[in-house]
Amino acid sequence: MNLLKVTVVSLILCLISFDCSDELQKPVVKEAQALIYQLPGCQSTLLRPTSGSSDSCFSYTFDDSLVVTLCVRANCCPDSARFSFSKQILSDVIKIEVVDTAANLCKCMCLYKIHAMFRDLPSEKYQFHCFYNGKLAYNETVYKRKPS
Repeated sequence: MNLLKVTVVSLILCLISFDCSDELQKPVVKEAQALIYQLPGCQSTLLRPTSGSSDSCFSYTFDDSLVVTLCVRANCCPDSARFSFSKQILSDVIKIEVVDTAANLCKCMCLYKIHAMFRDLPSEKYQFHCFYNGKLAYNETVYKRKPS
């Protein structure tokens, strides 16, 4: 019986001395899910400036998910599955890299629409960077829409 008391007291002291308050206060952050892909076909009619915008091709919506559409200029051959994509999300910065995998197959040029969707983003605002073949193509601030 004495051994049982010592074991119980030791267990209680161990539990009391274990400070897990820091662990309980840390928010659980899930890895944001991302889907990035090229819409098929040449989008040559997209570069029409709109009032107040230098590039009418960049657009986004940010409610439950962040959905971004942007354009990159590349040659016309082939017109589908020609880009590779990567993403990185650090704090309030989203960086995507678009790389042309078929750069010099023909001489004609097209705009290609890139679509990116991000879910499980915890912040209300992000700095969105898109690099195309290693150069900064887009640097935009995106804001989550306030619920009505």
